Amino acid sequence: MRLPRLCFLIALTMLSACASQRTTPQDTAWVSALRSGGYVILIRHAATDWRESDSNPANLDLCANQRNLSAQGREQAALIGEGFRALHIPLGKIETSEYCRCIDTARIAFGYGTTNVDLTSVNGTDPVEASRRVTKIRQMISDTPNRGTNTVLVSHMAMIFQATGVGLEEGEAAVFNPKDGGTAEYLGKISPEGWRQEVSALKSTTAKR
Repeated sequence: MRLPRLCFLIALTMLSACASQRTTPQDTAWVSALRSGGYVILIRHAATDWRESDSNPANLDLCANQRNLSAQGREQAALIGEGFRALHIPLGKIETSEYCRCIDTARIAFGYGTTNVDLTSVNGTDPVEASRRVTKIRQMISDTPNRGTNTVLVSHMAMIFQATGVGLEEGEAAVFNPKDGGTAEYLGKISPEGWRQEVSALKSTTAKR
């Protein structure tokens, strides 16, 4: 294992150990930094209808055979998008899992998104492919976005946790700051409602000036 990769994994392990202690809206001073670009935002798809199941992972074009966004999930996705726009967070590359719930989360929130197999759940795949995808996600969150933009990646709980050690609820986002040498600093996580709270805080601060 190369040293940069080892440092990356050690850093993520130490930071994720504190993740359960991070709350919203506290400890989100980093949100304002997103306006300058340069960060990677890893989102777990919004809330889903757990009465549904992924019955045909071999054919992900059929949304009817998957667990899809619930009404709450669609509201969460809209809330995320409203937060990004109100906070003037610039977006560049937006990539999602091939599952419809991830595609829909990106579409409702941001209006677009490109599917990427590397973000897709490994349900039904062999261990070698599963390991490859997890490794690829680690690389993606350490890749510096195009100048003045942030990268958004939409994936699944298991994929995100295996790649970063950070546990996310549906609709939550984990934010990473790519560093030189193929590493990434974990800054914290934020819920869909947290974006709304950040917008309210910004408006309050602006009104007092």
